[in-house]
Amino acid sequence: MLTDRLPVRPVTAATVLLLRDGSTGPEVFLMRRALSMPFAPGMFVFPGGRLEQVDENGTADAAHPQVAQAAQRARLSAVDMAALMNCASREVREEAGIVLQPELLTLVGRWVTPEFEPRRYDVHFFAAKVGPEQLPYSASTETDEAQWYRPADCMEAFTEGRMPMLPPTLAMLAACAEHGSVAEVLEQLGSRAVRPHLPRPLSQDGGLWCVVDAETQEVLIDRIRRPQVRETDAAPVSLDLP
Repeated sequence: MLTDRLPVRPVTAATVLLLRDGSTGPEVFLMRRALSMPFAPGMFVFPGGRLEQVDENGTADAAHPQVAQAAQRARLSAVDMAALMNCASREVREEAGIVLQPELLTLVGRWVTPEFEPRRYDVHFFAAKVGPEQLPYSASTETDEAQWYRPADCMEAFTEGRMPMLPPTLAMLAACAEHGSVAEVLEQLGSRAVRPHLPRPLSQDGGLWCVVDAETQEVLIDRIRRPQVRETDAAPVSLDLP
């Protein structure tokens, strides 16, 4: 049954789709979270993490045109967007071992953890093209596997039960799979409005879901597949929470 507890305030976070051009189209770098992690153990994710105080004083210039453009698309202040870009760049350095110029990241999406979860995140998704001289790897103990994948292969593996992923990860991969090059991905995803996508169950048994704008409550996607696992612990979805 649906819980009547007040939703936990989401923690602000950022994550990055590292992209490169492969022989058959764009490829994306994914990492598998260690089974010992309290959040999404065993799930395939993009490098990222929560916003820290240090990110407010990072190198991203709030006056940079790309920062201002991203802020406008996300309906945020340029200062807040610069902090998010600093966070994204820092997390990629710590988790994947490569350095990115934060204000050159492309904002491509935003997803908020469902309201019934006891641990929630408000995640801004960025994307960046990785050059051949940059070799990302699993640089932290939070992940135990990392490699490049074709987005379509990931979606097929998810369907077959070989790559567990959360709905936002799948949504980003599906968007990438629609394009033939990294340039197309960045151009198309980097020009659309970014709204906070909040998955929400519509029925008491949790069998029917939609996606709403977390700020306006407008329905953005009328019907979605029920998530297979909860975001906090990767256990089968259950809304009968204590």
